Amino acid sequence: MVVGPLSWPYRCPPAPFEVAFMLKYLAEQRGVAERTRITVFHPWAEPMETFGPQMVEGFRKFLDDFGVGFEGAFGLARHDRENRTLISSDGRALEYDFAVIVPNHRAPDVVRTSPLATADGYMDVTLPSMRSPRYDNVWGIGDAVAPTIGLGMAGVFAHFQAEHVVSQIIDRERGAYLGELYNMVGICVMDTGYMGAAVWCNFTDKLFGRATVPDCRLLGGMRAFRAVKVGFERYWFANLFGH
Repeated sequence: MVVGPLSWPYRCPPAPFEVAFMLKYLAEQRGVAERTRITVFHPWAEPMETFGPQMVEGFRKFLDDFGVGFEGAFGLARHDRENRTLISSDGRALEYDFAVIVPNHRAPDVVRTSPLATADGYMDVTLPSMRSPRYDNVWGIGDAVAPTIGLGMAGVFAHFQAEHVVSQIIDRERGAYLGELYNMVGICVMDTGYMGAAVWCNFTDKLFGRATVPDCRLLGGMRAFRAVKVGFERYWFANLFGH
């Protein structure tokens, strides 16, 4: 089995690794782990490299502990469907029986085809306001702006950005500027099958150009985080589909 994205950015940076770990867990539960090989391929040379050395070290340890392979700097040049093989731009071949491939992402058409778009199609905004530099009454949040400000795509970023933007709009209407500051911290909880893990990253210095990577902490090896992830999923699914 192979798991990986065709390009960066994509939604939820740790997701391909998380899927691979859960597949390994499932293989062990079904008693076929000895006959199963799982590999993560990625355009990054190191796992989670854009999130700093602690994240690289932590995810390397996860890969080693769970017996999952990693093929870094893997730019897909060709997909041989007949022989079930992915071939990288430098000639490496990954054979598979089962592949989970994250497609290339792009900005939504409403942004990509509008004057809001940058050359790569995503929206440009000014930090920390998240306001368009061209239109004073237009703000951008979430995946549509993530690549231009140097963030990954994740719901937690859109959540905090939305609160910040809404508070600015309300302040404008009221004429009282007491709005909520932009919280540039991201939190991610993972279910790795065997256990859980949590990632905490402060992107403030990175977004303002004072650092090349965010300040990140990785907490792993705790069953409690797995329970938190399951509870969080159930809460959101109940709110989205419960009615």
